[in-house]
Amino acid sequence: MRTPLNSKTFAIGLVKNLSRSFEDEVTALLFEYGAEGVSEDLPFVQKDLRYDPEVVETTDVTLKAYFTEPLSETKRLELEGLLRGVEARVLFSMTLEEHRDWLEEWKKGFVPFRFAEPFWVVPKWCEVPPGVAASHVLLMDPGMAFGTGTHETTRLAAGLIVPWMNSTGSSKNVRVLDVGTGTGILALITERMGAAHAMGLDIDPEARRTARENLELNGSTGTVIDDRDLAEVARECNAKGEAFDLTIANIIDGVLLVLAQDLATTVKPGGTMILSGILTDREDQFHREFAKLTGLEEQRRVREGEWCASIWRKA
Repeated sequence: MRTPLNSKTFAIGLVKNLSRSFEDEVTALLFEYGAEGVSEDLPFVQKDLRYDPEVVETTDVTLKAYFTEPLSETKRLELEGLLRGVEARVLFSMTLEEHRDWLEEWKKGFVPFRFAEPFWVVPKWCEVPPGVAASHVLLMDPGMAFGTGTHETTRLAAGLIVPWMNSTGSSKNVRVLDVGTGTGILALITERMGAAHAMGLDIDPEARRTARENLELNGSTGTVIDDRDLAEVARECNAKGEAFDLTIANIIDGVLLVLAQDLATTVKPGGTMILSGILTDREDQFHREFAKLTGLEEQRRVREGEWCASIWRKA
């Protein structure tokens, strides 16, 4: 008997205890029995600060097959018999899963919150909390970009940016570079606090699109999202002698080391850099190597959970 599916459900067939040498043969069988797609969960490790993931080669694989309709009991037993004919120890099961609009599910839990005093992050579909000044509201539509303010690394960066901007008496002349801008939230804070100009960079076109939409949503006039990469901007800073007063980079620590010299080039003499995305279990090693690569001097370090951020000065 076949259990009918509706538009809200689909079926998953799970194949376990399969030797890798039989993967292609079993995949062909799954497609033959109506699978719309087959995937393998690939285990990986990240061995060093460069944060390049390496796939772990295993002798066994686990496959997931996706069906728009579940197999009848007869077909399921038939397929299971064929799979065990390929390899006797194979286990096969089928389950029904519910389709979900994951973006809508996520939106239910994304509500206004105090981000970095005095700023509040307010999803564009929510009401502004009573008593919050308009100048302190950061309207956000995150799209597929990172940096809504809910992650520790973004909060840590903002927690260093706000006091630095407050302590800069000539903040109206400050030029800011935000590398890995994501939603644009950190660049937007500097604009709200009086920066003369802020530029956001991101290698992800979707992030740049989202950041531009968020800047428009917030009526930004002093922040731009540039399509160039960091290396191009660093070369321009070097050629024209027009570096930034503040460079922000909220990126995972291994990538920060890869970008270290270009990041340092974008900071003018006497300028400041704020880094976030550093894992605490390797923060000392990271800071030693970053200082060696750039010649910058670390001023302060803050932590939240398993993450660390730091502020640096260029001599």
